[in-house]
Amino acid sequence: HRVQEVILLPGAVSDQQLSDYIAMGKRRVLDITLVTDHAGPVFQQATVSDLSGRPVIKYNRDTRYAFDRFVKRLIDIVVGGAFVVVSSVFYVIYSLWAMSRGAKPFTYSDRLGLEGVTFALPTAGDGRSDGPSDLVNLPLFWLVFIGKMSIVGPYPMAPEDFPQSAPGARFRLEMKPGVTGFWRVGSRRESTAAELLVQDASYIRNWNLTQDAKLFL
Repeated sequence: HRVQEVILLPGAVSDQQLSDYIAMGKRRVLDITLVTDHAGPVFQQATVSDLSGRPVIKYNRDTRYAFDRFVKRLIDIVVGGAFVVVSSVFYVIYSLWAMSRGAKPFTYSDRLGLEGVTFALPTAGDGRSDGPSDLVNLPLFWLVFIGKMSIVGPYPMAPEDFPQSAPGARFRLEMKPGVTGFWRVGSRRESTAAELLVQDASYIRNWNLTQDAKLFL
C-alpha cells in the first residue's frame, strides 16, 4: 500500500527538519501533519486546526508537482530518445575505431541513482585510450531514455564517494542524477563530495521545470 500521510508528534523534529520533511512530502506527494505544542512555523499550502487545544498543522500534498515530474520524465524520453537515434551512427564508428586500436570502446563504473539504486555509467575510453571528448556524454542519453538518469539533475556520484552523514545526503537520492545540472555549470573539480550534496539538495528542494530549462539551455 502507498503511504498517503505522515504524522509528526510534538518535539519529534526541529524547524529545519520539518522544512526538510515538507520538501520530501512534496516530492513524494504526501500530506505532512504536525501535532505541536505551539503554532511554530507555518509554510505554504498549510492548514491549521485544533486538537484538544493543540494546534495541528497540515501541509497538503502538491499534486501539481507530480504533474511536473511527469512532464520532466516525458521530456527525458523525447530528448534522450532523439539523442540516442541521432548519435547511434557515432557509437558504431567510435566502437570500430576503438576496437581497431585494441581498446574497449567504453568502461563502466557504478553510480548512485534514484533511491540509492546503483547503475553502470559508461565512459568513452578504457584508460589506455581516451575516447573523443564529444562522445563522452552521448552514452548517458541512453540511460536517460531508459529512466536511470535525467537530462538535468544532481551529480551522478559513486557509492564510495557518498557521505551518508553530510547535510542534504538523503535528499540527493530523491531525484535521478543528471547529464547536466548545477554541478556542471559550477566548478565541480573544486567541490568536495559534501559540498556537491549541499548543492544538489538545494536543487532538489527548489526544483521546477523552469529551473531545469535554464540549466539545460
